[in-house]
Amino acid sequence: GKTDAEVSQRVRKGNYAFKDAVWTNVSEDAKDLIRKLLRYQPHDRFTASQALGHGWFGKIAPELSEAAAVKPTLAADLLRFCQKSKFKKAALRSIAMQLADEDLARLRRDFSVLDTRGIGVLTVADLEDSCWNPALAGQAYQLKQVISILRDSRSGEDLIGFTDFLAATQNVENCEKGGMLKAAFRVFDQDADGYVTMSELENIMSGTRGGTSRIVDRQVIADMLAEADVNRDGKVDYEEFKKFVCTR
Repeated sequence: GKTDAEVSQRVRKGNYAFKDAVWTNVSEDAKDLIRKLLRYQPHDRFTASQALGHGWFGKIAPELSEAAAVKPTLAADLLRFCQKSKFKKAALRSIAMQLADEDLARLRRDFSVLDTRGIGVLTVADLEDSCWNPALAGQAYQLKQVISILRDSRSGEDLIGFTDFLAATQNVENCEKGGMLKAAFRVFDQDADGYVTMSELENIMSGTRGGTSRIVDRQVIADMLAEADVNRDGKVDYEEFKKFVCTR
């Protein structure tokens, strides 16, 4: 249309054509995608997920397809994290907190693929929606297992925050090289005597997370400490902590 009114009228009727010179070098695949995005009836119109699955992204814009690809083990990493003990999750979160800003760019992008609402927390509903995301093709089975674990959680751990995501996707074996593992150990070793004791672990595990203070039974704390206390001396030194955290 030559005027805004004519354009609006054609939009309402669903009438348009790719006649202008600007469309000369635009591929038919791209035009097909645009047509499906501009369908007048909402139930006929492509959703965001359907658009991402259109052939244009793979054939005509491979660089965009590559940029949109997420870590192929993302769902498997989340599943392993959800299956870990509370102590190991806390240790991995402490490692994640040591990451430099430059290391977070790709991880933030991967997280945003799941966090479509942009709120920094993944719910069961978010993960269910992600099962249909083409960017996560081949990972739906693991995501469904994660959903099952979150649904069955009796400890209030039915959400995955960004720090959890970072903790889940880290290559722990490489963390010692940058001093991240030692920094994480110092978070637990509150009096800097070289050991994590039951009282220190209790302080950490009873802290505030998600805005809620937690009360943890002392027997539960003792059981947690025993997971890493290889020599059974009632405390955990750095070598025991390292072995505990780095063991899958």
